Amino acid sequence: MATLIASWGGGDSNAYIDVTQATSFICTSVFDPSAWTGATSIQMCAAILQATKDVDSRQYIGARFNFDQLLEFPRQMNSAFPYNRTTTAADSEDSIQKRMQQDVQQATALQALKIARDGGRNQHVENVKNNIVGISESVGPIREFVQYGQRSTVGNMRLSSDALALLQDWMTGRRIYRA
Repeated sequence: MATLIASWGGGDSNAYIDVTQATSFICTSVFDPSAWTGATSIQMCAAILQATKDVDSRQYIGARFNFDQLLEFPRQMNSAFPYNRTTTAADSEDSIQKRMQQDVQQATALQALKIARDGGRNQHVENVKNNIVGISESVGPIREFVQYGQRSTVGNMRLSSDALALLQDWMTGRRIYRA
């Protein structure tokens, strides 16, 4: 198993948060942390490593802050329009970096919790691999509908909705400018 190296912007980092930080956040912020607290330390480390990869699978505003960092965060923020929509003139670089670090670490913890709850499985990825593009279920009378079709991308469903909400301010918006 890989060793968890959690540092902000480090040249050898492979995670945004360590097990102790993730456990503290999850136990104080989540209604039912039992999936996390019931996991072994090896499972927690594996979930954090996968969660970090999931967070890094998206496109973000700005460039990497340090030239030698391995992970996508921290990011350099440019306050000039239209490059950055997350800051105002009153924001200092230090406060932006602190907010970014908190958002990314919490998103990673929430994503790791999702992975622990799912037992490491991603049902959406499995459905895409099986060429399923639509599923519908009913309770009574019992019905089930499965639609097969073209494979689609899995990037949008990789992150949990809670993690995605925390990262939204740092993500790129695909804008088209016409002259």
